[in-house]
Order: sequence, then C-alpha cells, then structure tokens
Amino acid sequence: MNYQRLAVDYTQVPQDLSPEVQSTMKRWTQGATNAYSALKLLESHLSDQTAFTYSVSNTPIPANTDVVDWLLQTRSGYCTYYATAMAVMARQLGIPTRVANGFSQGHYDVTHHTWIVDGQDAHSWVQAYLPSFGWVNFDPTPGFGPNAAPHPTPSPTATKPATKATPVVTPPASKPTPPPPDHLQQPPFKPTNQSHPKGAGPVDQNMLMGMSIAALLLSVLVFLTAIVSYWWRNLYAGNGFAAALFWRLCRIASWAGFAPRSWQTPYEYSGMLSRQFPQNATPLLRLTDLFVRERWGAPTQAPSPVEEESVEQLLPGLGSMFWQLLMRKVKK
Repeated sequence: MNYQRLAVDYTQVPQDLSPEVQSTMKRWTQGATNAYSALKLLESHLSDQTAFTYSVSNTPIPANTDVVDWLLQTRSGYCTYYATAMAVMARQLGIPTRVANGFSQGHYDVTHHTWIVDGQDAHSWVQAYLPSFGWVNFDPTPGFGPNAAPHPTPSPTATKPATKATPVVTPPASKPTPPPPDHLQQPPFKPTNQSHPKGAGPVDQNMLMGMSIAALLLSVLVFLTAIVSYWWRNLYAGNGFAAALFWRLCRIASWAGFAPRSWQTPYEYSGMLSRQFPQNATPLLRLTDLFVRERWGAPTQAPSPVEEESVEQLLPGLGSMFWQLLMRKVKK
C-alpha cells in the first residue's frame, strides 16, 4: 500500500478542534521515541479507568463542539468517543489512523460454558498504519483493552453521535411510488339466455363463474406484483449494489417502526437493528461496512468487484430479516 497516499487520506483532522486537544496530545506523548510508543501512550491515557469512564448514557454534545474536546471535558463516553479521540490525536502526530467497527470479545455464558458475541457487543477501536507492519489495532476505550477486566454489557440507550463529521443515515430522495392502475375492475357478469347442455345446471354455472373470478384476481395480483417488483428493482438505482441494498433495508425497517434517526451513524443504526435481530448481526455489519466505504470512503477504499459480489451472499440472511420486519408491520 502506498504510504504517501495513506498520509494524505488518513491524517486529516477537523478544523474546529480547540488548542487543548493538541496540547493534551503533546503532554501525553512526551518521551515517545517512535510512532508505536506514541500510540501506546495515547491508548494508555485514554483507557485509564481512574481518569476516564465508559458510559452509553451521555449528555448530548453541544452544538459546535467536537467530540474530542467534549470527551476531554466530561471524561466520559462510549467506544466511538475514545476511538475518535485517539485517531485524531495520532493524526496530529502525522500517523495515518482510522476508526474500525466490529465486535468486542463478548460475554461469558456460565450456563453453557461458552463465550457469546451478539449485537450488544458492537464496538469501535483504532487502527494505525505502521510501515512494514500494516494496520495495527489499538483499543483506547476504558475496560475494553485485551488485558482489561470484563465489563458490563452496555444498555441499548440511544445517545448522540460521536462527532459532527461522522456521516448520518439519511436516505436519499427516492423515485415516487407509481400509482396503481385506475381500471382493474371486473366487468359486470351478464347471464345469457342460452340453454345449458345436458347435465349442466346452476352448480356448474356457479363453479365456472368462481373460476373466472379467481383467474381475474390472479391476473390482477400478478400485474401488481410485476409493478412492485419493477419499482423495487429500480429503487435507488443510482447507487452501488451495497448502498442500494442498505437504503432498501432502511425503507423496510422504517415501515416496521425502526426508522433511522437523524443523529445515528450507519453503524449505530445497524447496531440497533442487530439488537432487534441478533441472528442477522454479521450480515448487517458487513453490509454497513461496504455501504460506508462506498459512500464516504476514499477512492482507494471503495469496495472491489469481488466484495460487491460477496454482498449477494448476504441476501439469504438479510432476506429473512426483511420478512420478519414485514410480518411485524402486518401484525401491528
């Protein structure tokens, strides 16, 4: 991977940071002899549970305040706050960094003697690029490091997003739903004066009429299905395959009462859906990752053709979730 290109794409920092962020970074990394030791010092200070607290119930970030400044003031936040702070401080040192999203180590089930990882264990950490080593993981969240004590499972309480720069889930304007055809009424049945063949009677006539009505209704159903299928295939046609699938997921979830909030990032929204449908957490995270890379990533990070083809492998799992969402809507 071209390090010069990484140094351009992964060292940008917000323009509205206060001087306190850089002065804190310099104080924390004093004595570092190389990039790795500086990163470990940043990780150590942010993960210090005597100075910072992990919490998913936080006061909303004030307008025009960056998440890094807010974390240094309140000393409390969830994983995205800490990962963002470390990534920004490392970038101020010229170290390429990015925020990664996935799952923590999970929680231990004493009944079944096994580790369980589900949607409640969604987590964010930092990856720093070091020449000759590639992307290296760091976890600055208090209580989440590899040597940290087990932490309680966070509650699903909704919180304000970590930073103004984080993209939020706002579905694009879609094509309007085509109106149903105006004339799909069955023509009135007009009995004739022809005599019935031998053996035929009112029962046969009623059966014939019932079969005709059933055939007409079936034709109408097929026609409506074709219209809906055409509209669904062309919905968000201007997006890539992963983005179009993600927007369709948002639309169906909205019908079922799980619409994305204006303050949620894509990962926070898919994390909320994962808690509702834990068996679909893995395909949801994979789809969200490809969607974010396709929509906001650098050109070099755009999903490759092979990765776009892999999205099709997610369809069975996501399809089952689509049906569950629709069934919830019908039951309501």
